[in-house]
Amino acid sequence: MGILEEFLSALEDDDEVVDIKNIIQSSADRRRWEKWIGLFGSVGPDKLKETLNYISANTKMDHQDQLILLAYVKYMEIQVQKMMGLQEMMEGIDKSGDKDGKHKEYSGAMYG
Repeated sequence: MGILEEFLSALEDDDEVVDIKNIIQSSADRRRWEKWIGLFGSVGPDKLKETLNYISANTKMDHQDQLILLAYVKYMEIQVQKMMGLQEMMEGIDKSGDKDGKHKEYSGAMYG
């Protein structure tokens, strides 16, 4: 069973607290995972160019690592676009009111 399958299996048990670190057995895999957590945490839509320049100069990355990082940059771009669309929709509701009763006020809770 691969680590993704182990993670998905752990999610099936509602009583189990899932800790990804416990699923990743090899120290090399754990180091690589922690590297990506650090990189993903440092990259944001603000100061993107400066952050990528810093990462490029200070982080050893092979071709696959560079592809993963650029995929994450694209993912962030897509998320920002979605948020901008949501913001425009919410502003439209604020201006026109909730005439059809279909729009509830956003509570900030994603899964509950």
